[in-house]
Amino acid sequence: SSIFLDDGIIRTAPSYTFYAPENILSKSRYLLHTSRNILEHLQNWLNVPFPFSKLDFVALPSIEENLHSSLGLILCKTAFLRDSNNITSYEYQRAAIEISEAILKQYFGGMISPKLWKQNWLWDGIIRYLSRLILAPLEPNWSIEEMYLMETKLKALDIDILQGWESVLNGTDDMGENNEFYIDKSAAILEVLHASMGEENFRNCMGSFITTYKYMTAEPNDLWQICSKKSNGSKNIKEIMMVWTSQSGFPLITAKKINSTVMIEQNIFKMSDIVNLYQDSSFDEMD
Repeated sequence: SSIFLDDGIIRTAPSYTFYAPENILSKSRYLLHTSRNILEHLQNWLNVPFPFSKLDFVALPSIEENLHSSLGLILCKTAFLRDSNNITSYEYQRAAIEISEAILKQYFGGMISPKLWKQNWLWDGIIRYLSRLILAPLEPNWSIEEMYLMETKLKALDIDILQGWESVLNGTDDMGENNEFYIDKSAAILEVLHASMGEENFRNCMGSFITTYKYMTAEPNDLWQICSKKSNGSKNIKEIMMVWTSQSGFPLITAKKINSTVMIEQNIFKMSDIVNLYQDSSFDEMD
């Protein structure tokens, strides 16, 4: 089981057991190796040990998802397991991201669940954002941050501009089966929270969220309250998150320099703003 040493760092991870037909077992190495690295790093990042002494993997031929994660157990589609000689680098990367998401679900969805399925957007967003964040230092040559930017953040912003979807609070599914757009946007909102709080405070908040509501249900406001406490009330976390989740679209901040004065203005971003921005001669003159 997991233990803490004097420096407070978690040094051990659970044991791993893989159940599959004998001819499949040789293909489990990448899944187990990657899962172990991610879980060990995640324990230290959250400062929350995995609650069990072991994590089981079961390979099945007919499950719908490549990986299905519930606390202490990850089901794996046999077709997801590939021989290392017959897989591209891109496929390796995509597999690692799916594995990272499955490990995050051991905590967010396993150890702590949403009070209402309507609130599952927060769990979806946390899993999507943290799975990339946790994987990035483990695979520094993969440019995970750039992949996240292109495949998650910018994709959500593009849809928000071009299609004008509902806000996260209004548009997410009552049964928790959220469209990819809302998962991507929720992840982007979590990145806003991360940036506003700073690395250490954000990590402490996510760990405290799990520790406080372990084996319980929680809601977004519970996380916002913890974040407010960790920042000593210096930031209006709840108000910031309510604006981002209750309003559709996203803001555009423009800055204009008039002599020695800089004027800053914030408005809801619209497609027409792109044209207006580039037609404004003062935009080209700003340093």
